[in-house]
Amino acid sequence: MAMVFDSVTSIKAAYTELQIAQNSYNNNAIQAADQAVVEQLKVLSELKRKLLKHELDVSPQVSLMLAEIQEQQSLIRIDEINIKKLESNIKRKVADIVLHHKQLKDCTILNRSMEKKLNESGLLSMFDNIKFTTLNPSDFVQVLHFTMKYVRSFVRLMMKEMEIAKWDVDVTAKNIEPGFVSHDFGLTKEEYFNEFKSLKTAKPKSFLVQNPYSFFAKFAIVKYIKLVHPRMECSFFGNLNQKKLVINGGFPDTTFFIAYEEMGMRFWLLRCLGFSMSEQVSLF
Repeated sequence: MAMVFDSVTSIKAAYTELQIAQNSYNNNAIQAADQAVVEQLKVLSELKRKLLKHELDVSPQVSLMLAEIQEQQSLIRIDEINIKKLESNIKRKVADIVLHHKQLKDCTILNRSMEKKLNESGLLSMFDNIKFTTLNPSDFVQVLHFTMKYVRSFVRLMMKEMEIAKWDVDVTAKNIEPGFVSHDFGLTKEEYFNEFKSLKTAKPKSFLVQNPYSFFAKFAIVKYIKLVHPRMECSFFGNLNQKKLVINGGFPDTTFFIAYEEMGMRFWLLRCLGFSMSEQVSLF
């Protein structure tokens, strides 16, 4: 009887392995597990035949010991199969987590892209409503608010560089010379406004590369040299290569300078708008 129980346990182990193979859609494993079930059924059938014909001549004690050993082996096999099943489930869950992380990342990128497009479309709409003949302080305030977004972004980047370089942010802030004070480019109010309108959709980086002698390019170069002290730049980047390039009329392709270009363009537009108005603007 013990041998019968053992045979049934072996069939159970083989059947469990078959289920795992089917869940993972492993064709080779399914065939192997199916064959194992068939073999165990054959063993059980043969055992039945021998019992009916009294062909088993093993002593009860030996038979019991052999059956117990085989049963323990079958139980171990079942445990191993269950471990494989758990490992398979873990791998599947890890894969699901990775997939969800990717989906979250993709959604975040898409949301940021949509937000950027929305902001840009809103900005263009706001700029389109600004007319030279009807300029008023509210137009200036709207553009100022938009400009401050880029200012805060650049300031955060500069503060991060200061912290990395172990600068005292508070002391440094007190000693930074204003970088956007008024500068006369010899334009009339209407010319300033035309500059504002023509650059309202321009991309700072590409515009500077294509127009290195433009008013904005001159403005960006002069203000960068005044805003970023040589000692500060050397501390940030380990050299003065970036400032040397700017002094020679070039525009570095670095994260720091690109952030400056974005801010500088908005300040230039704000400045042009300010000098287009009838009231004199004294600080940019």
